[in-house]
Amino acid sequence: MQSVFRFKQFELKHGGSGMKLTTDSLLLGAWVEPGPDVHTIVDAGSGCGILALMCAQRFPDADITAVDNNRKAYDEALENFKASPWSNRLHPVLDDINKWADTIRQPVDLIICNPPYFTETLRSPDPARADARHAATLSAESIIKTASRILSKSGTLAIVIPDSHYRRLSLPASIAGLSVSRIARVAARQGKDPSLTLLQFSRSSTLQVAGSQTIDIRDYNGNFTDIYRQLTHPFLLYDKKA
Repeated sequence: MQSVFRFKQFELKHGGSGMKLTTDSLLLGAWVEPGPDVHTIVDAGSGCGILALMCAQRFPDADITAVDNNRKAYDEALENFKASPWSNRLHPVLDDINKWADTIRQPVDLIICNPPYFTETLRSPDPARADARHAATLSAESIIKTASRILSKSGTLAIVIPDSHYRRLSLPASIAGLSVSRIARVAARQGKDPSLTLLQFSRSSTLQVAGSQTIDIRDYNGNFTDIYRQLTHPFLLYDKKA
């Protein structure tokens, strides 16, 4: 069933493509910090297009391509893009991201992805939701390989994964010639263990990781924390809806 979420500068129809808007994508889109010259962005496995729309708002000089191999996701993203203020810079593509990467001629400055990560659980009986959430269709490892092929020399890959999966990516990233340049571990509440990790990769081996940042979504009293509010302030009309 399709729902509508209203942001400050755009509206998002979501759920028709299999997955509703999640805090995972909201935080990733607000947190990512690529280099200063970002002209081409790819939202890999774009679903309803939330990351592409957030990037369009944040990076006014960039053209954004949203790639998804699910027809419902493509249709939903197309509808969201047409209704946004940045329809001329948003380009949905119905294709597998790895196959699409073989067709492009220019390198990409930023690849952003909220990849499926239910690798150790049963697939959902809903095929659209299962494909959107199960790593059989798009894994973090596969997007790292794709990024190594199409990123520009100063390009950035940004992904969000379960916190328990972080160390699994060290070897695939190293083989692909990518290094971690930023990390943020996300906990649902102060005092809780992190459940998500936001990761930013670069080709540059000279970049130094500035330590692992912690983002608590809510404080001990259940209120949104200052850091969460600061990150999401440019997007959310009402924090309580996040």
